[in-house]
Amino acid sequence: MNTEHKGLTREEAERIAAARGETVSAAYCPMCGPNTNCRCYAFCKEGKLLRVAGMAEAGANRGALCAKGLAAPQWQGSPDRLTDPLLRIGARGEGRFAKISWEEALDRVAEKLREQPLSFFDKKDLA
Repeated sequence: MNTEHKGLTREEAERIAAARGETVSAAYCPMCGPNTNCRCYAFCKEGKLLRVAGMAEAGANRGALCAKGLAAPQWQGSPDRLTDPLLRIGARGEGRFAKISWEEALDRVAEKLREQPLSFFDKKDLA
């Protein structure tokens, strides 16, 4: 993580966004989560994420963002990004997949979880 950069304050982020005709929103980076979740400012125009900047006011990251966080606009807008659940068809390693609905994907995950012995889970986690 680049700890030398102190990030932007809310006022600085709003001033930059206004000068460029963009909107700015407070956000968090999910890349290293679930425990880190560095706070940042997301700069958007016409619904597209353009860039992020560290949030100076954030206690966890104090304005610094790692390379993964700074690359968020690249992976978020990538044409290679998965946007639908895929089901493997054929043998493992063949690289063949079929698109399925979110409902089917969740049903399949739920069924697999139901098949697991309860001893794998802490009973308090199932409440």
